[in-house]
Amino acid sequence: MEPAIKIDDGAREQLRLALLDEADLFAVLRHAAHEEVGERPGFARAACTLAVRRPLDPETSELRRVQVLLRRDGDGWTVESIDGLGVES
Repeated sequence: MEPAIKIDDGAREQLRLALLDEADLFAVLRHAAHEEVGERPGFARAACTLAVRRPLDPETSELRRVQVLLRRDGDGWTVESIDGLGVES
């Protein structure tokens, strides 16, 4: 059984501004390797590639390499932030 992944409100807003669904992020996080963040116990980073819609042409997308910060949450993870989407929350 895969660990549960939740999305923090700030990260959810980042996805909304980038015109992405939560399912888009969940799909890539299932396959991304998580690396523990040494200076922050209970946190991990995952690097993955997302297809992000272009703001002026939402029918087209560009691939962006993003860094996702995850916080341990019981038996799963909570997405704290997503760097590399090109949006501010």
